[in-house]
Amino acid sequence: MNDQHTAADEKHEIALSEPVKNLGKLDSFISDLYSRAIEQGGAVPTSRAVLLNLVIYAASTELADEAFNNASQILSSVACRTILIDRSAAKPEVASVSLICGISERGDKRLCGEVIRVYAVGGPVAGLVLPLLIPDVPVFLWVYGEIPADREDFADLLRVADYVVADSRTDGKTAANLRAIDRLRKIEGGKRIVRDLGWACIQPWREATALHFDALSIRYYLQCVDEVTIKYSGLADKTLPESPALLFVSWLMEMLRMIPSEVFHSKDEGYRITARQDSRSVTLRLIPEDSSLAIGRLIMVKVSCTQADRPGVFTTEAISPTQLVLTEDCRDICLPQKLMEIPNPNDSALAASALSSYRRDHVFARSLDMALQVISQAELADERSARVRL
Repeated sequence: MNDQHTAADEKHEIALSEPVKNLGKLDSFISDLYSRAIEQGGAVPTSRAVLLNLVIYAASTELADEAFNNASQILSSVACRTILIDRSAAKPEVASVSLICGISERGDKRLCGEVIRVYAVGGPVAGLVLPLLIPDVPVFLWVYGEIPADREDFADLLRVADYVVADSRTDGKTAANLRAIDRLRKIEGGKRIVRDLGWACIQPWREATALHFDALSIRYYLQCVDEVTIKYSGLADKTLPESPALLFVSWLMEMLRMIPSEVFHSKDEGYRITARQDSRSVTLRLIPEDSSLAIGRLIMVKVSCTQADRPGVFTTEAISPTQLVLTEDCRDICLPQKLMEIPNPNDSALAASALSSYRRDHVFARSLDMALQVISQAELADERSARVRL
C-alpha cells in the first residue's frame, strides 16, 4: 500500500492510494484505506458520507492527471465518489483507488472522499463504470476537455447521468463548445441539467454588475444604456470572443431585453454588437487584451448610460483574480468606490459550485440561446465579408 503525494497534499492532510487489479475487490481496498485514514487521523472523527457520484470523462492521460488534482480538491467540500475514466493510459492494473481526507472548515471532523481511476484504453467503459456507482444518489458526468460528438462509450455514460458538467472555455472553441452544450441539454427532451464552467466563472461579475443598479434611485439607468464595453484576457485574431465574455454580454442583453441586429469583428476594434433596446440603439463592445489573467477571464465591464442629459458610467474592474473594484460616476446618489472580494475562479472551485446546485438554471438557458444567436450573426457577417473579398 502506498501513500500518494500529489498537488492535493497541500490542502489535505491524508492522501492514500492503492492499485487495483480486480474491481470485484474494490470495496475491500476502500475499506482498508478508510481504516488507515482513521488510524492516521487520531481523535478527529472521520466522515465517509457520499452525497453523489462524480464520473469524469477524460480523453487523455494529461487531462486525467489534471482532473485527478481538481477532483482531490473538490472532495474537501463535496462528499462524493469520483470515478475518473482515463481513456489513454496503458497500465498493468485495471484501476487505482485513492482516498483524500481533509479537516472540515469548522475543524470538528475529517471529510474523506474516494477517487477511482479506471484505465480503459480502447475497451468498454460503461461495463467498468456502472457497477462502481453508489445507488440512490445523483450521478454527475464531468466532461473534462472537448465534448465528444459520436462516441458510443460517452453516450452510454450520458444515459445514466442526471447532471452534466462541461466547459465552454475548452481550447477557446467558443462556437463548437456552446453548440455542443446546447446539444447536450436537449438530448432526450432535455431531462438532464447541464452546467457550464464558462458560465459559472462569470457569476461574480454578474453579481457585481447588478449591484451597481441595486438602488431604486439608480435603476432607471438600465432603461437608457448607450454603450457597454467588456475587456477580457484573449487574442485579437479569433473569429469569436472567449465564451465567458460572450456569455456575459448575452446575459446582459437578455436581462435588459436587448435584441442584437448586427455583429462586427476586426483586429483593431475587437467585437461590436449593435442591438436595440426598445427604440434605442445600443453598442456592445468585447475587446480582447493581453493580460496576466488566464485566457477568457474578464478584466473590465463598463456600462455607459444617458437619461435626460444625465450621464452615468458604471465600471467593474478586476485588480486581481479574487478582487473587483466597483466605480460609479453619475449625478444621482452613486455609491463610493467599493472593493469586492470574489471566490478563487479555479476549475476545482467552479466544479464544486456546479456539483452543489441541483436546480435547473433558466437564466443560463436564455443566455445560451442569446449567445448562439450572436454566433450565428457573426458567422453570417463573416460569410458576407468573404463574398465581398471574392
